[in-house]
Amino acid sequence: MYEDYQTDPNSPLRSVDGVAIKTPSSFSVEIEDVSSANAGRTEDAVMHKETVTTLTKISCSWSGLTFEQAQGVLARFPKGREYFRVEYFDIELGGFTEKTFYVGNRTANMYSGVLKIWDNLAFSLIERGGEDYVLSHDSGSF
Repeated sequence: MYEDYQTDPNSPLRSVDGVAIKTPSSFSVEIEDVSSANAGRTEDAVMHKETVTTLTKISCSWSGLTFEQAQGVLARFPKGREYFRVEYFDIELGGFTEKTFYVGNRTANMYSGVLKIWDNLAFSLIERGGEDYVLSHDSGSF
């Protein structure tokens, strides 16, 4: 079975559904504007953006994982589940928060089948939005 992880207070990705996850090797945040259906350019070339909300997209990857470690990361996002509560460091808040996300396509590159090491495991977490709201805010140091 896969290993369990203790919550790393320095990890930007703390937990998924309340369960600690291995600290990613790479973690980047993209803040996406969502525009209304009426948004777009008019014939005079003026953009009418009509932003209705902003959503967060987190891209993360893990390097040099054993087969067991990769299985442990993927187990936090089982196939067939649509949404996950993720606790992460929110750059806009300057602290940790928890929101609902769905996971994008998962990619893994094999480094060595002999050594049983994955070169890279990567995916994005995309905020669900809608009725979601901030449950907690911990401005503790990062």
